[in-house]
Amino acid sequence: MIVVIADDISGAAEIASVALKFGLRAQVQTRFDLQAPVDLIAIDTDTRNFTAQEAGERLTNLSELLSQIQVDGYYKKVDSVLRGHVHTECTALMTGLKRKRTLLIPANPSKGRTIQQGQYWIEGHPLHQTGFAHDPEYPATTSDVATLLQGPINLATRNPNALPDQGLIVGNTNDQQDIDHWAAQIDSDTLAAGAIDFFTAWMQRQYPCHSTPSIASPPGNRLIVCGSASEQSRQAIEHAQAQGCPVIAMPGLLSQTPQQPDESLIQGWAADIVAALSQQGHAITHIPGPIRPDAASPLKDLMARLAQEVKHKIDVTEWVIEGGATARAILDRLAWHTLDIQGLYAPGVVQMQVAECPDIWVTLKPGSYPWPLDWWKRRK
Repeated sequence: MIVVIADDISGAAEIASVALKFGLRAQVQTRFDLQAPVDLIAIDTDTRNFTAQEAGERLTNLSELLSQIQVDGYYKKVDSVLRGHVHTECTALMTGLKRKRTLLIPANPSKGRTIQQGQYWIEGHPLHQTGFAHDPEYPATTSDVATLLQGPINLATRNPNALPDQGLIVGNTNDQQDIDHWAAQIDSDTLAAGAIDFFTAWMQRQYPCHSTPSIASPPGNRLIVCGSASEQSRQAIEHAQAQGCPVIAMPGLLSQTPQQPDESLIQGWAADIVAALSQQGHAITHIPGPIRPDAASPLKDLMARLAQEVKHKIDVTEWVIEGGATARAILDRLAWHTLDIQGLYAPGVVQMQVAECPDIWVTLKPGSYPWPLDWWKRRK
């Protein structure tokens, strides 16, 4: 069995979906069941929303549990642009699993995300000059990898070949050849950590490739919950509305004062969504306007509260949730803790089946990834 440890659920789902390429059974868990009859478990520790100290403690406790079972390999999934407590978590896991070093490759060249001379670039632009500068919880104020990680690191290049013997090592990564080179450096003393490109290359060294199964088309209602207020998400919602998809925004008073929600507004919001689902079979709900840093947590809780209300009033076969923090809040509220990977709509957009309710499907999409084409077709 391979165990992946991720700090948010959309990242866990994205990594677990890679298992399909290799013909493996994979599962995402928010409550740990390391006896599951699968080949790969992606554990969402939800630690991106913790303090650094809390995140380190949770990873230390988890590593103690993992060290007691037989595992074929570990991978620490981190956010590709280094949001969260990456250094703290990698160090805690490395220590707990008794590895001498961690090789961290967060770059995703397949998505134009590279690290050159210790600087992070996205499509030729420094990280802090992209949309990630406006992230409500982890705004990128620099492109310097060492500063982003907030801890001691060793920067490595393909020349010379030898890696430092210990510590956290970050590889400069410009292309797929670099990714493949770093994957070849993983040994029993080294914890592999990073994003999806590095994980895929690491897996390719162990398993033959298979074709990716197609997605299922579950009948019934589909609700799309957008937890991101990014420009990309806004444009996608406008396009969906132009294609005739019902769009029901969170009421303005709720989005402006999420810390003190008005119950009648929540009920009215849910009723509008239920009406749209009854008529057309699908609907979108989203947060209007930019998200203030102090409002991010209560807004995701409001989305979870809404999901619960809608679930009580109408059957929803497929829940599509954008944003890892929003997804985790909804899944916890609905008591769905185990998700079996089924297929991919697009890279990173992962369809899963709820183990606790097999007739329910959940699709997760990271907030920074594009929506699949032809997503907004009428359902009824």
